[in-house]
Amino acid sequence: MDDVLFRADNILVTPTVVRFGPVSYQVATITSVAVYHRQRLSPIAVTLVLAAVGFAAFAYLGREQYPDYSLWSAIASPVALILGVAWQRFRPVLEYSFVMKTAGGETETITTRDRAQVFELRDAIENAFVRRTPAEQAGNVRVESPATADVQPDDGLLITRDWVVANTDSAAR
Repeated sequence: MDDVLFRADNILVTPTVVRFGPVSYQVATITSVAVYHRQRLSPIAVTLVLAAVGFAAFAYLGREQYPDYSLWSAIASPVALILGVAWQRFRPVLEYSFVMKTAGGETETITTRDRAQVFELRDAIENAFVRRTPAEQAGNVRVESPATADVQPDDGLLITRDWVVANTDSAAR
């Protein structure tokens, strides 16, 4: 069993497999992981702005019937509006989206307000990239250019870009 790098609810990350609920992905096929954030409307700010609209409507409609309350409502309206805008500006609700793409073109997206969990998930998958098994790393092929390769003229073979030529004289043509 592989080491568990991350586990939360129905998400599991090991050095070889990433599982989101019933769907599993091999770490070797994951091409990218990213975290994006987006600012959403705060429910408190929306409530304050709606209260400002209500106070303004009452101040206008009740000015003849309730002049004292209408005055206080006219004062409360801009105060509530300013508080609502300030709340949205200084205490926004941030929504984080984790996006993982695979070589097959599949995309897995998780959206949450928990910043720590999303970044921990991204870090776990990036650590899985680094902790690949030695068998996977042995599959990598090192390619050298002909200038750095150790070619001796007496071999009788000349390796060109597309062909292996037995006669070095015909390779120059």
